[in-house]
Amino acid sequence: IYSIRVLDDENSAPVSRVVEAIYKAIEWDVNIINMSFGVNEYSAALGKAIRDADNAGILVIAAAGNTGEAGVQYPAAFDEVMAVGSVDKYGEVVESSAKGEEVEIVAPGELVRSTGFFGSELVESGTSLAAPQVAAVASLIWEKDLSVSADFVRALLNESANAYGEADAYGNGLVDAEYALENYETFKKQYQEKEENAQLKENEEEVLRFEDTNCVEGSWIGNRHVETIGGSESQFKNVKKGARFPDTTDGEYVLSYYDKEKKKPNNCIFARLSINPWWHGYGITGTNYIAAYIYETRLANVEKVGGHATRPSGLTAKEAEEIRNDISKINWIKEYGKKPSDGTRRAFIWGMAMHHLADVFAHSAYVKDENNYKMYHLKHPFKKIANYPDMYKCADNTELYKQRWEHAQDAVELAMDRYDTKIIKSGTYKEFKPVKKATEYKLGNLFKFMVEVGVGDTAYEYTSMNYTVSNSTK
Repeated sequence: IYSIRVLDDENSAPVSRVVEAIYKAIEWDVNIINMSFGVNEYSAALGKAIRDADNAGILVIAAAGNTGEAGVQYPAAFDEVMAVGSVDKYGEVVESSAKGEEVEIVAPGELVRSTGFFGSELVESGTSLAAPQVAAVASLIWEKDLSVSADFVRALLNESANAYGEADAYGNGLVDAEYALENYETFKKQYQEKEENAQLKENEEEVLRFEDTNCVEGSWIGNRHVETIGGSESQFKNVKKGARFPDTTDGEYVLSYYDKEKKKPNNCIFARLSINPWWHGYGITGTNYIAAYIYETRLANVEKVGGHATRPSGLTAKEAEEIRNDISKINWIKEYGKKPSDGTRRAFIWGMAMHHLADVFAHSAYVKDENNYKMYHLKHPFKKIANYPDMYKCADNTELYKQRWEHAQDAVELAMDRYDTKIIKSGTYKEFKPVKKATEYKLGNLFKFMVEVGVGDTAYEYTSMNYTVSNSTK
């Protein structure tokens, strides 16, 4: 298995880089190329590379795109490519999956458990997740006899697929590895005799449907932070890079963070919210997320990062030192390939502060139970918590208690107004203003933290609608 990286940290690439990668795959004599990306515009150079790969006997598979009715993207739209659409846990094509006559086959692509950075586990959705599953079934077919052609493998994939929907959405149907392998010999014999007219008995197997996949999409991580910042792909590029950083960090995204030899937690620089709450809006253990956010933006604004910045009230000297130490450990050469300018570093650290600000609405949120009586602190879904209802294990899920995500976006928009100004400003408590409209949730310790940063009178405006002053965290 070869992995040829063409996409950069912004998930984009020039077509020339894709073309170069295809010719590298031809040079390496691969059997299958999978491409989980797309572009709307036709490219003659890309088309030629695809045809050359096809002529070299390579089966080319690509994601149809997450463009819905707008149609199939290239390279999937080329005739030589298997365009793969996406179905959900009920076997139904999702609304975002590209539709069109080019769609050839579909595969599961919603809430797919996969491997993320440094061996971590993540759940993602889209045709990019569906295409490699078709490539995997193709490899199972091909390994039975490496002398067969790419056309044979493609034909068997299509003939064995379970067709139960409209062709422009489902193509030939849902990929079915079991049916393909069970009927391999029968189809091979027919194919050898009459090639294009080879057919299998129609796949009438009942499509498996799942009520519970045990997968919840962690939508508050990764590029969702980038979405809160807005702008074009290139606008605020370094702020967006910094916004991703606390969740991917420095080669140390650590789930098994306990150091058994030292018998204490591994002090990973950013990734673990319980160890470094100031990067993930986690105020339940006492760290003032308002003060920490303000201090991070002040550090970003100083001429040389790590220089003097006034510590706001509400943040302990120890916590301020931890934040400074974390920033001092950023490997700028690794991130940028060279020493970045002060302006670039300011933007990057502002992005980290934006991550922190948005995460407050995920990791410090409380919601009422179904009886409108008890308040529950939302937790991560992957933790096994005794006597804790499953419906409250959804801190990162933007689809549950949606108001939190809406207000997180509003908060970051206010923060970006302060970042993107000719007069250098730092963050303030005012970025938390959207919580005034909260009816579905509340933020733990908000009243207490506002008092600590010195705006006690204003704290009533932010909390009086859905908090009691004497019991603001429960």
